[in-house]
Amino acid sequence: MGETAEAVAGRLRDEIIRGDLVPGTLLRQEALARRFETSRMPIRDGLKMLEREGLVVLPVNRSARVSPLDPDSLREINEMRAVAEPLALKHAIPEISERQIGVAEAIQDEAELAGIEAFPRLNAAFHAALLAPCGRPRLLAHIAMLNDLSERYFHIAAVEMDYAERSHHEHRDLLETCKKRDAPAACQMLERHINCASELMLDALQAADR
Repeated sequence: MGETAEAVAGRLRDEIIRGDLVPGTLLRQEALARRFETSRMPIRDGLKMLEREGLVVLPVNRSARVSPLDPDSLREINEMRAVAEPLALKHAIPEISERQIGVAEAIQDEAELAGIEAFPRLNAAFHAALLAPCGRPRLLAHIAMLNDLSERYFHIAAVEMDYAERSHHEHRDLLETCKKRDAPAACQMLERHINCASELMLDALQAADR
């Protein structure tokens, strides 16, 4: 039995986010059906899922393509993150335990020792660990979707710029503020952190297009 539409979308999503499928790559339904050993219907439905997420373009009567890296899309994604993540952190800090802070700290330790290619994945994991205690599953699902979309830009832009060291320092400061359970200061810090990364990624993306 072949892959379901959800499985097809999941595997292609991972490949797009990692940069294995670069912007503009053709996604021919016949070739994908052979690859996933399924009919064209799950392929078509999976591609439609990715189109709704902004990862795939589906022109009428033409093959799907991986969406281009678009400064306007990146700006929108990070504007949404800068609202959603501080909201989650505001609810997380009153509930967060020392053990949960320790989990985030361990991820940050790993990030500082890992190579640059691991930075986008560990960056997202650090944010997720701090926000997890917020008790808002829909908000967390929304943030996870935004982080998946943002990670694609990290792989193309952030890996190529000298941002990781600055991010590590900001994460350490954020951890210390969370340990103090100072929710207003931590939320402001997180919003600035996201906005700073957004500006740097936009600059890198626009420079690459020149």
